[in-house]
Amino acid sequence: MDAKNKKYKPISIYIVISAESNKCLTESALKAGRSKRIEAMLRLNHSLKNDSYVDGDYWEIITDKDAK
Repeated sequence: MDAKNKKYKPISIYIVISAESNKCLTESALKAGRSKRIEAMLRLNHSLKNDSYVDGDYWEIITDKDAK
């Protein structure tokens, strides 16, 4: 662990995802042969490493388009 990350340690978090995101996560986990938990962890880590922040209309990202 480098000096700038000494105060951070691995944690578990609870999140809520839309039905559509759950479907996509389930399908991608099955295709990759991983659990949904591992798939979500990998995708979150990948996103955080590749995107410095989310801006703009983020509601499009988190809103289930099929929800009524």
